[in-house]
Amino acid sequence: TGLYGENYVVPFDGDNNEQKTITAEYAAKLKYSDVFFFVDQAWDKDDEASTYLELAPRLSLGEVSGKDLSMGPIKDVLIATTWEHNAGYDKNSEFNNFLYGIGFALDIPYTQYANINFYKADNDSKSAGTKDDYQMTITYAVP
Repeated sequence: TGLYGENYVVPFDGDNNEQKTITAEYAAKLKYSDVFFFVDQAWDKDDEASTYLELAPRLSLGEVSGKDLSMGPIKDVLIATTWEHNAGYDKNSEFNNFLYGIGFALDIPYTQYANINFYKADNDSKSAGTKDDYQMTITYAVP
């Protein structure tokens, strides 16, 4: 995926309001887990490069245990993790965040898949008042 934009605000970057971005994504459902990965490579108007990526593997407790964990709309229970990495335009914006928690694969009518993950976020970047926090991520696809 390619993206170009201008005249928008790039946080902490002053007047530098132009950016080109290339994104690559990968997703897979495996026997005991699933995984989602993406990486953004961006260039500002001065052609300074920035790399941001997320890697989000989940481990199926139902598949690992061999037990049916379905109940109501829940199809499976998973250990959910995510690594967020930003290489930034300079060393001051570089960070690694680690998220961990519980996820649920859901059986929702008219969707190809639906998931909800609840995370505790261990935020490496403590700049600008950033603290550890919590995150909920919902993903789904409709035909």
